[in-house]
Amino acid sequence: MSCQTWLWLVTDGLSNLTKGPNLSTKVKGKTIELFHPRRHEWNDHFAFSGPEIVGVTPTGQATVQLLNMNAPRRIAIRRRMLTRGETLKTSIRHA
Repeated sequence: MSCQTWLWLVTDGLSNLTKGPNLSTKVKGKTIELFHPRRHEWNDHFAFSGPEIVGVTPTGQATVQLLNMNAPRRIAIRRRMLTRGETLKTSIRHA
């Protein structure tokens, strides 16, 4: 899966509308780096729970929250993909 495909899958193509200039965020006063698909491994930071994306590290959790990766519309798209038998792949190929 390319980085562009990954971004569409997890954010419905709208990540830049919610992300803005953020490269990190603060959680409980601590700066947390956001996931970077060209520098980080997806499986190290995220997992699927059905159609939902779960952050399994502070970086993953902050990214899921800041990019609103589990917005109802996004979950509905991933749920339809699963219903059609498509696999939500968790590995990406750097473009």
